[in-house]
Amino acid sequence: MTTMLMVYCISTYAQGCSDAGICTISSFKPGSLNYSDSMHTSVKVGINTGSADHNISVLATYVEYERSVSSNLDINARLTSLSQSGNGISVWGLSDIYLTVKFRVWDQLSLILGAKLPLTDGNRLHNQLPLPMDYQSSLGTVDGIAGLGYKMGSLQLMAGYQHPVIQNDNKYERRLYEEGNILGTFQSTSKYTRNSDILFRASYTVPLVGKLTITPSVLAVYHTDNDTWQSGPDKVHIINGSKGMTLNGNLYVDFPFLMRHAVQASVGFPLAVRDVRPDGLTRGFVAGIEYKYTF
Repeated sequence: MTTMLMVYCISTYAQGCSDAGICTISSFKPGSLNYSDSMHTSVKVGINTGSADHNISVLATYVEYERSVSSNLDINARLTSLSQSGNGISVWGLSDIYLTVKFRVWDQLSLILGAKLPLTDGNRLHNQLPLPMDYQSSLGTVDGIAGLGYKMGSLQLMAGYQHPVIQNDNKYERRLYEEGNILGTFQSTSKYTRNSDILFRASYTVPLVGKLTITPSVLAVYHTDNDTWQSGPDKVHIINGSKGMTLNGNLYVDFPFLMRHAVQASVGFPLAVRDVRPDGLTRGFVAGIEYKYTF
Protein backbone atom coordinates (compact mmCIF):
# COMPACT_ATOMS: atom_id res chain seq x y z
CA MET A 1 0.00 0.00 0.00
CA THR A 2 1.54 3.27 -1.09
CA THR A 3 1.92 6.54 0.68
CA MET A 4 -0.50 9.08 -0.68
CA LEU A 5 -0.86 12.81 -0.98
CA MET A 6 -4.34 13.91 -1.98
CA VAL A 7 -5.85 17.07 -3.35
CA TYR A 8 -9.54 17.11 -4.07
CA CYS A 9 -12.28 19.62 -4.70
CA ILE A 10 -16.03 19.57 -5.04
CA SER A 11 -17.61 22.58 -6.66
CA THR A 12 -21.01 24.19 -7.19
CA TYR A 13 -22.79 23.47 -3.94
CA ALA A 14 -22.43 19.72 -3.64
CA GLN A 15 -23.26 17.95 -0.42
CA GLY A 16 -20.19 18.04 1.82
CA CYS A 17 -19.96 14.31 2.25
CA SER A 18 -16.47 14.58 3.74
CA ASP A 19 -18.11 15.71 7.01
CA ALA A 20 -20.64 12.87 7.10
CA GLY A 21 -17.82 10.40 6.65
CA ILE A 22 -18.84 7.36 4.66
CA CYS A 23 -17.70 8.55 1.23
CA THR A 24 -14.24 9.81 2.26
CA ILE A 25 -13.05 7.27 4.83
CA SER A 26 -10.32 5.15 3.27
CA SER A 27 -12.28 1.90 3.20
CA PHE A 28 -14.80 3.37 0.71
CA LYS A 29 -12.44 5.28 -1.57
CA PRO A 30 -11.15 4.18 -5.01
CA GLY A 31 -8.22 1.79 -4.66
CA SER A 32 -9.28 0.70 -1.17
CA LEU A 33 -9.60 -2.96 -2.22
CA ASN A 34 -5.91 -3.30 -3.09
CA TYR A 35 -4.66 -5.58 -0.31
CA SER A 36 -1.00 -6.15 0.50
CA ASP A 37 0.64 -9.57 0.85
CA SER A 38 2.70 -8.35 3.81
CA MET A 39 1.72 -6.71 7.08
CA HIS A 40 2.31 -2.96 7.26
CA THR A 41 1.21 0.20 9.03
CA SER A 42 0.17 3.51 7.48
CA VAL A 43 -0.22 6.93 9.09
CA LYS A 44 -1.90 9.85 7.34
CA VAL A 45 -2.46 13.51 8.12
CA GLY A 46 -4.68 15.71 6.01
CA ILE A 47 -6.29 19.11 5.74
CA ASN A 48 -9.02 20.47 3.48
CA THR A 49 -10.76 23.78 3.13
CA GLY A 50 -14.00 24.81 1.48
CA SER A 51 -17.01 27.11 1.33
CA ALA A 52 -20.36 26.23 2.88
CA ASP A 53 -23.83 27.80 2.89
CA HIS A 54 -24.48 31.20 4.54
CA ASN A 55 -20.98 32.49 3.59
CA ILE A 56 -19.29 30.08 6.00
CA SER A 57 -15.73 28.90 5.34
CA VAL A 58 -14.63 25.51 6.66
CA LEU A 59 -11.25 23.99 7.44
CA ALA A 60 -11.09 20.30 8.29
CA THR A 61 -8.12 18.27 9.51
CA TYR A 62 -7.63 14.60 10.31
CA VAL A 63 -5.12 12.00 11.43
CA GLU A 64 -5.56 8.40 10.30
CA TYR A 65 -3.99 5.08 11.25
CA GLU A 66 -4.28 1.94 9.15
CA ARG A 67 -2.90 -1.51 9.93
CA SER A 68 -2.76 -4.46 7.58
CA VAL A 69 -3.29 -7.38 9.96
CA SER A 70 -3.05 -9.98 7.19
CA SER A 71 -3.37 -10.23 3.41
CA ASN A 72 -7.16 -10.32 3.90
CA LEU A 73 -7.77 -7.97 6.83
CA ASP A 74 -7.17 -4.23 7.38
CA ILE A 75 -8.16 -2.07 10.37
CA ASN A 76 -8.46 1.71 10.27
CA ALA A 77 -8.92 4.55 12.79
CA ARG A 78 -9.46 8.19 11.86
CA LEU A 79 -9.65 11.31 14.08
CA THR A 80 -11.17 14.47 12.59
CA SER A 81 -11.65 18.12 13.52
CA LEU A 82 -13.46 21.05 11.91
CA SER A 83 -13.25 24.83 11.98
CA GLN A 84 -16.01 27.13 10.66
CA SER A 85 -15.83 30.89 10.14
CA GLY A 86 -18.43 33.32 8.85
CA ASN A 87 -20.97 35.97 9.85
CA GLY A 88 -18.75 37.16 12.69
CA ILE A 89 -18.43 33.70 14.26
CA SER A 90 -15.32 31.51 14.31
CA VAL A 91 -15.45 28.10 15.99
CA TRP A 92 -13.26 25.00 16.09
CA GLY A 93 -13.67 21.59 17.63
CA LEU A 94 -12.83 17.93 17.44
CA SER A 95 -15.33 16.08 15.27
CA ASP A 96 -15.45 12.29 15.19
CA ILE A 97 -13.52 9.07 15.49
CA TYR A 98 -14.11 6.56 12.70
CA LEU A 99 -13.27 2.90 13.27
CA THR A 100 -13.50 0.45 10.35
CA VAL A 101 -12.54 -3.12 9.60
CA LYS A 102 -12.17 -4.34 6.01
CA PHE A 103 -12.16 -8.09 5.33
CA ARG A 104 -11.65 -9.82 1.99
CA VAL A 105 -14.38 -12.46 1.79
CA TRP A 106 -12.93 -13.86 -1.43
CA ASP A 107 -10.63 -12.61 -4.18
CA GLN A 108 -13.00 -9.95 -5.53
CA LEU A 109 -15.41 -9.23 -2.68
CA SER A 110 -14.76 -7.36 0.59
CA LEU A 111 -16.90 -6.66 3.65
CA ILE A 112 -16.55 -3.37 5.56
CA LEU A 113 -17.88 -2.76 9.08
CA GLY A 114 -17.38 0.31 11.22
CA ALA A 115 -18.66 3.04 13.47
CA LYS A 116 -18.58 6.83 13.79
CA LEU A 117 -18.15 8.06 17.35
CA PRO A 118 -18.75 11.80 17.94
CA LEU A 119 -16.47 13.92 20.10
CA THR A 120 -19.20 16.54 20.64
CA ASP A 121 -22.96 16.38 21.20
CA GLY A 122 -23.74 18.69 18.24
CA ASN A 123 -24.98 21.54 20.46
CA ARG A 124 -22.22 24.13 20.56
CA LEU A 125 -23.39 27.45 22.05
CA HIS A 126 -22.64 31.08 21.14
CA ASN A 127 -23.55 33.79 23.64
CA GLN A 128 -25.46 31.14 25.61
CA LEU A 129 -27.63 30.29 22.58
CA PRO A 130 -27.43 27.05 20.55
CA LEU A 131 -25.85 27.35 17.12
CA PRO A 132 -27.30 25.77 13.94
CA MET A 133 -25.77 22.57 12.55
CA ASP A 134 -23.69 24.62 10.08
CA TYR A 135 -21.48 25.68 13.03
CA GLN A 136 -21.19 22.26 14.70
CA SER A 137 -17.89 20.42 14.33
CA SER A 138 -19.72 17.07 14.27
CA LEU A 139 -23.19 15.81 13.45
CA GLY A 140 -23.10 14.56 17.04
CA THR A 141 -24.55 11.19 16.11
CA VAL A 142 -23.25 7.70 16.84
CA ASP A 143 -23.40 5.89 13.51
CA GLY A 144 -23.06 2.31 12.38
CA ILE A 145 -21.35 1.75 9.03
CA ALA A 146 -21.50 -1.30 6.74
CA GLY A 147 -20.52 -1.89 3.15
CA LEU A 148 -19.46 -4.22 0.38
CA GLY A 149 -16.71 -3.72 -2.16
CA TYR A 150 -16.23 -5.60 -5.43
CA LYS A 151 -13.08 -5.41 -7.55
CA MET A 152 -12.60 -6.92 -10.98
CA GLY A 153 -9.42 -5.80 -12.67
CA SER A 154 -9.48 -2.00 -12.90
CA LEU A 155 -13.16 -1.74 -11.98
CA GLN A 156 -14.16 -1.14 -8.35
CA LEU A 157 -17.74 -0.99 -7.07
CA MET A 158 -18.57 0.13 -3.52
CA ALA A 159 -21.90 0.09 -1.68
CA GLY A 160 -22.27 1.43 1.85
CA TYR A 161 -24.84 2.19 4.52
CA GLN A 162 -24.48 4.70 7.37
CA HIS A 163 -27.17 4.69 10.06
CA PRO A 164 -27.41 7.01 13.10
CA VAL A 165 -27.90 4.78 16.15
CA ILE A 166 -27.92 7.65 18.67
CA GLN A 167 -29.03 11.16 17.63
CA ASN A 168 -27.39 14.43 18.66
CA ASP A 169 -28.46 16.94 21.31
CA ASN A 170 -28.83 20.03 19.13
CA LYS A 171 -31.32 22.62 20.45
CA TYR A 172 -31.18 25.31 17.75
CA GLU A 173 -34.45 27.06 16.78
CA ARG A 174 -34.79 30.15 14.62
CA ARG A 175 -37.13 31.84 17.08
CA LEU A 176 -34.37 32.06 19.71
CA TYR A 177 -32.68 34.85 17.73
CA GLU A 178 -33.86 38.40 17.19
CA GLU A 179 -35.31 39.44 13.85
CA GLY A 180 -32.55 40.60 11.52
CA ASN A 181 -29.93 38.29 13.05
CA ILE A 182 -28.58 35.98 10.34
CA LEU A 183 -28.48 33.17 12.89
CA GLY A 184 -32.27 33.28 12.81
CA THR A 185 -32.37 32.25 9.14
CA PHE A 186 -31.00 28.70 9.34
CA GLN A 187 -33.10 25.51 9.38
CA SER A 188 -34.32 24.74 12.92
CA THR A 189 -32.85 21.47 14.22
CA SER A 190 -33.88 21.25 17.88
CA LYS A 191 -34.11 17.55 18.84
CA TYR A 192 -32.90 16.83 15.32
CA THR A 193 -33.42 13.33 13.94
CA ARG A 194 -31.14 12.56 11.01
CA ASN A 195 -31.91 9.57 8.79
CA SER A 196 -29.63 7.07 7.08
CA ASP A 197 -27.45 7.40 3.99
CA ILE A 198 -26.86 4.81 1.28
CA LEU A 199 -23.72 5.14 -0.84
CA PHE A 200 -22.81 3.73 -4.22
CA ARG A 201 -19.50 4.42 -5.95
CA ALA A 202 -18.16 3.08 -9.24
CA SER A 203 -14.57 3.77 -10.26
CA TYR A 204 -12.29 2.56 -13.03
CA THR A 205 -8.50 2.94 -13.02
CA VAL A 206 -6.69 3.57 -16.31
CA PRO A 207 -2.85 3.41 -16.51
CA LEU A 208 -1.24 6.33 -18.35
CA VAL A 209 2.54 6.73 -18.45
CA GLY A 210 4.87 4.86 -16.10
CA LYS A 211 3.22 4.63 -12.68
CA LEU A 212 0.77 7.42 -13.39
CA THR A 213 -2.90 6.38 -13.33
CA ILE A 214 -6.21 8.16 -13.72
CA THR A 215 -9.45 7.01 -12.05
CA PRO A 216 -12.84 8.44 -13.03
CA SER A 217 -15.52 7.81 -10.40
CA VAL A 218 -19.25 8.34 -9.97
CA LEU A 219 -20.51 8.75 -6.39
CA ALA A 220 -24.17 8.63 -5.39
CA VAL A 221 -25.41 9.23 -1.82
CA TYR A 222 -29.10 8.68 -1.12
CA HIS A 223 -30.61 10.12 2.07
CA THR A 224 -33.33 7.57 2.83
CA ASP A 225 -36.02 9.77 4.40
CA ASN A 226 -36.83 13.34 5.39
CA ASP A 227 -35.20 14.46 8.64
CA THR A 228 -37.26 15.93 11.50
CA TRP A 229 -36.98 18.40 14.39
CA GLN A 230 -39.17 19.17 17.41
CA SER A 231 -40.45 22.48 18.79
CA GLY A 232 -42.08 20.79 21.78
CA PRO A 233 -42.52 17.40 23.41
CA ASP A 234 -45.19 16.32 20.93
CA LYS A 235 -44.68 18.71 18.01
CA VAL A 236 -42.54 17.01 15.37
CA HIS A 237 -41.76 18.91 12.16
CA ILE A 238 -40.81 17.10 8.96
CA ILE A 239 -38.03 18.83 7.01
CA ASN A 240 -39.45 18.37 3.53
CA GLY A 241 -36.86 18.05 0.77
CA SER A 242 -34.14 16.61 3.01
CA LYS A 243 -34.74 13.15 1.55
CA GLY A 244 -33.15 12.39 -1.79
CA MET A 245 -30.09 11.87 -3.92
CA THR A 246 -26.75 13.63 -4.14
CA LEU A 247 -24.77 12.61 -7.24
CA ASN A 248 -21.18 13.61 -7.89
CA GLY A 249 -18.56 12.88 -10.53
CA ASN A 250 -14.94 12.53 -9.43
CA LEU A 251 -11.59 12.18 -11.15
CA TYR A 252 -8.47 10.90 -9.36
CA VAL A 253 -4.89 11.08 -10.65
CA ASP A 254 -2.31 8.95 -8.81
CA PHE A 255 1.48 9.03 -9.03
CA PRO A 256 3.36 6.71 -6.63
CA PHE A 257 7.06 7.34 -6.06
CA LEU A 258 9.94 6.22 -3.82
CA MET A 259 8.19 2.96 -2.94
CA ARG A 260 6.41 4.29 0.14
CA HIS A 261 5.10 7.57 -1.25
CA ALA A 262 2.52 8.72 -3.77
CA VAL A 263 0.68 11.82 -4.90
CA GLN A 264 -3.03 11.74 -5.66
CA ALA A 265 -4.99 14.66 -7.08
CA SER A 266 -8.74 14.54 -7.52
CA VAL A 267 -11.60 16.77 -8.56
CA GLY A 268 -15.35 16.40 -8.14
CA PHE A 269 -18.48 18.09 -9.41
CA PRO A 270 -22.16 17.65 -8.50
CA LEU A 271 -24.67 16.28 -10.96
CA ALA A 272 -27.64 16.42 -8.54
CA VAL A 273 -28.20 17.53 -4.92
CA ARG A 274 -30.95 17.25 -2.31
CA ASP A 275 -33.31 20.22 -2.07
CA VAL A 276 -32.70 20.77 1.67
CA ARG A 277 -29.65 19.80 3.77
CA PRO A 278 -30.35 20.66 7.43
CA ASP A 279 -27.25 18.82 8.64
CA GLY A 280 -25.02 21.70 7.51
CA LEU A 281 -22.99 19.53 5.12
CA THR A 282 -23.48 21.58 1.95
CA ARG A 283 -20.21 22.61 0.34
CA GLY A 284 -19.71 24.97 -2.57
CA PHE A 285 -16.01 24.13 -2.88
CA VAL A 286 -13.56 21.84 -1.10
CA ALA A 287 -9.83 21.46 -1.69
CA GLY A 288 -7.45 19.42 0.43
CA ILE A 289 -4.09 17.82 0.80
CA GLU A 290 -3.19 14.54 2.48
CA TYR A 291 0.11 12.89 3.34
CA LYS A 292 0.40 9.17 4.00
CA TYR A 293 3.47 7.28 5.17
CA THR A 294 3.63 3.48 5.09
CA PHE A 295 6.13 1.39 7.05
